[in-house]
Amino acid sequence: MADIADVAQEHMEAMERLQPYVSPFAGASLMECSECGDDIPEQRRKLGNVKLCFECQSVKERKNV
Repeated sequence: MADIADVAQEHMEAMERLQPYVSPFAGASLMECSECGDDIPEQRRKLGNVKLCFECQSVKERKNV
């Protein structure tokens, strides 16, 4: 049976393996769009790590498709 130190070690190793997969939504959002300067609505900023307004993000995504 594994003791608490073994369980903790396994947990730490698992966390290290997941480190490269940090959420793209981690981080603070901007108040204004970095492309056009328009205000980014609060509801959109709540997502986290938002840098573009809805319109600029839509244009960017259409170009990537």
